[in-house]
Amino acid sequence: MYISRYGLNVIGWRILAILATNSPLSAKDIAEMLATDQVTISRATEQLANKNLIRRRVDPKDRRRQLLRLSKRGTDIYNQILPLLFATENAILSPLSTDERREFMRMLSIVQDHSDETVREGTNWEHIIGEYGYREENLR
Repeated sequence: MYISRYGLNVIGWRILAILATNSPLSAKDIAEMLATDQVTISRATEQLANKNLIRRRVDPKDRRRQLLRLSKRGTDIYNQILPLLFATENAILSPLSTDERREFMRMLSIVQDHSDETVREGTNWEHIIGEYGYREENLR
């Protein structure tokens, strides 16, 4: 949806969405929010800046950092994608009743919170493997 119509990949869209509601932020802030490495975020923000979707400015409190925010064009594209995103979400969830949607979103929130705690910078992967392990039956 994002690539064909707007030339955005998923990470680019996520960065736009975060900056639309939490601006200005540094690339490090965005990496932490998305639980993604800084190199990936730096590449993606470079692409977004080249497409004039975000603006960068030096942080007046720390001149080594750049603060990112949406440009006018970035805001316009965000506002075009958002209704498509909600319509797509509604279409995907349409087989569920209102109560089922509520329960699904509640459970998804639990999984997301646990994911945020489990997979973050400094995660002890040996512990994860030891605790949860690899099981071939998980692949079926």
